Amino acid sequence: MPTPPPFALVTTRDGSWLIASGEIDMVTAPTLAAAIAAGDYEGVDLAAITFLDVSGLRVLLNAARDARAVGRRFAVANPPPMVRRLLALTAIDQSLDVVGDQSSATTSL
Repeated sequence: MPTPPPFALVTTRDGSWLIASGEIDMVTAPTLAAAIAAGDYEGVDLAAITFLDVSGLRVLLNAARDARAVGRRFAVANPPPMVRRLLALTAIDQSLDVVGDQSSATTSL
């Protein structure tokens, strides 16, 4: 996947997964929310995310809540260390299925 320009977010589909690349902030969070809403995803792969703020956290939590409401689970895979730390510091990792990679998410789901 090509590197997005600064302050941008690129999303692509990889089977039943949404792949996010770039930055997720108050400007790009609506792009992520729209991409999640447009597909029936098992989760989002964050390996190529370089920045995540509270706007992005809100999108991820809402996606998980919406999936649970219809009897599905939604996972977050491959969070880079800074995202994993943010999820832990905010205890959001207790509300989301956070996994090391897509295949382990599929197995646990």
